[in-house]
Amino acid sequence: MKITKIFEDYNYELIGKDIDINHLCYNSKKCKNNSMFFAIIGENTDGHVFVEDAINNGAKAVVVEKEVKSKPEAIIKVLDTKDALAFASTKFFNNPSEHLNLIGVTGTNGKTTVTYILEKIFEDCAVIGTVNYRIKDKIFKSENTTPLSLEFNEFLSKCVNENIENVIMEVSSHGIELNRVKYAHFNCGIYTNLSHEHLDFHKSMESYFNAKKKFFTEILFNSNKKKKFAVVNIDDEYGKRLFDEISDKINVITYGIENKADIFPEKFDISLNGITADIITTNGKIKINSNLIGEFNLYNILAAISVAFGYNINLKKIEKTLNQNIVVPGRLEKVLDKKNYFVDYAHTPDALENVLKTLNKIKGKRRIITVFGCGGDRDKTKRPIMGYIAAKYSDFVVVTSDNPRTEDPFMIIEDILKGIEKAIQENLILDTQYRIIPDRRDAIMIGMRACKNGDILLVAGKGHENYQIIGTEKIHFDDREVIKDIYKKEDYV
Repeated sequence: MKITKIFEDYNYELIGKDIDINHLCYNSKKCKNNSMFFAIIGENTDGHVFVEDAINNGAKAVVVEKEVKSKPEAIIKVLDTKDALAFASTKFFNNPSEHLNLIGVTGTNGKTTVTYILEKIFEDCAVIGTVNYRIKDKIFKSENTTPLSLEFNEFLSKCVNENIENVIMEVSSHGIELNRVKYAHFNCGIYTNLSHEHLDFHKSMESYFNAKKKFFTEILFNSNKKKKFAVVNIDDEYGKRLFDEISDKINVITYGIENKADIFPEKFDISLNGITADIITTNGKIKINSNLIGEFNLYNILAAISVAFGYNINLKKIEKTLNQNIVVPGRLEKVLDKKNYFVDYAHTPDALENVLKTLNKIKGKRRIITVFGCGGDRDKTKRPIMGYIAAKYSDFVVVTSDNPRTEDPFMIIEDILKGIEKAIQENLILDTQYRIIPDRRDAIMIGMRACKNGDILLVAGKGHENYQIIGTEKIHFDDREVIKDIYKKEDYV
């Protein structure tokens, strides 16, 4: 494809020849003959430094936003190379989103579970998300919750080539702010909730909210799809605000439990066995008997029903689908049939509080033992908050490592302990009701040994992840495998 064709209707300056391009890349090592290299400026690296390497590996054209000394056959000057990559990727792969029913789920928590539920409802579909990327039975590794624009459009192109009709994806705030989904044409956007997360990137909750809002006010609003709509949780403080700010611009279907919404439960019951509920829509009632646990999962079910409702899917089909067994990897996932051992991805204050509140509501006389840590090289402000939450809602806490990355695990634990110490001062927990076990396997074993008479074990933070990042090394580690292995070896747990 010619450079002028790729950048048709885009603001750019071409220096050199209008040559044919066979391949796009932003990693100089992945360039090959007749590649176009995009010099992306990231948090830690500047692609302009690698322009010469890209040329040596076969790149004939480079896209830059700064002056470079190298002399390829073509230089394309733009204001923002991330934006240019999103535009060019869309054009290079022949605007694949135009040929798909594209559904995006955004919010701090619930994105993954909503995509798994919708995957059951829509059946013939592909999924892009935190756990993995899927096209029917084909599974691809997930490097990012929302892939960079090049991989995103390449994946959508595969879906078109395989005659996939529906694509359901998680849209992260990073994906929105870094232009990963810009120029894609969505049919539906779902907002789940907003809570303390990614403030190392966004700096403030207001900035974080504005990133989420941009998905609706810019990306969804600019979509060329004839029928497009938003689904919004109006029980969430920011969701209510989002509804007020977009409802005059686009059709919105609301859901909630506490506030008057289009989709809501008339009555519901939540236990360790799952959720039963009567869901009210303007077209009738849906009776739910789901294996998913917790009020937050009721919200996720409501979100999925709202989407299906927006597509006029038969209520009986929705009901039948939602009453099937749905397993969402690492989302309050029960690891053993005979034990109340759960693994959850909760790695934010709000997510941890939600899952612990849920377990407290349904625990009966059982105790809750929580094993968790916090990731390194990430938002430090949430650590004491999560320590406080774990102490407040648990009967016993084991503080351990998560993905320490390049931080000292003991320094991360020290941050967490500030919250636990606050809980001790407020008499929410005794100083004998927590332990510090930096080794995660040992911590899980101690948590399992502490469980008696049907007590509930929550291992939080990593969920579906099958690795631990220590330093710069990624080693295999799966909380679920560890629990099963310890259970086999220690019959008294």
